[in-house]
Amino acid sequence: MAKKRRSPSPRIPSKKNFHVDSEGVTEFYKNQKELLEKFEEDQKTIRSPEKAKEEDEKSEDRFLAQAVFALNIASLIGNLVASVVSGSLSIMSTFVDSSMDIATNIHVAAIDLS
Repeated sequence: MAKKRRSPSPRIPSKKNFHVDSEGVTEFYKNQKELLEKFEEDQKTIRSPEKAKEEDEKSEDRFLAQAVFALNIASLIGNLVASVVSGSLSIMSTFVDSSMDIATNIHVAAIDLS
């Protein structure tokens, strides 16, 4: 009968042969600390209410743009009536200026919507 061969067991280094590279361990923990700091920064960015602030600011901007547009329309109508009633070229030029303000408002609104 043949002898059974035992499979070799994995070599476990003895304590006196086992060496820990202290520089490598220090670098590992340094990298871990940096990763943790970046993770925490990402979490703050995700949870921050800055997006809500931006939306509030946008709604305020839209309200102001609409209010200015309405006032420019009222000014345009007033200038039209005044220029027709008086026949003054100066008031007619103000009417043209008011129409340019409305064109500018339309342009700004188009940019805001995009």
